[in-house]
Amino acid sequence: MGGFSVRCEIVGRVGAQMNKEWHAGHRMPEKATEQQRIDWHVEHAKVCGCRPVPEGLVAKVSEAEKRKIKVGTAKGKR
Repeated sequence: MGGFSVRCEIVGRVGAQMNKEWHAGHRMPEKATEQQRIDWHVEHAKVCGCRPVPEGLVAKVSEAEKRKIKVGTAKGKR
């Protein structure tokens, strides 16, 4: 199932119904920057499985998730 984010598969929400409450409160900004799009899709994958991450962002979203995990791990060790 290419195109689904790694995070979406991890939380087991692939193919889940749309989380209407989350979508209502988390609209993608008009003319969103690439970073805003990445951040939105990272959060979206955590709470909703209504659609895949766009093909052009899959690698960037996966990389953003890896960076967050590494940062959280580093802080936890101090």
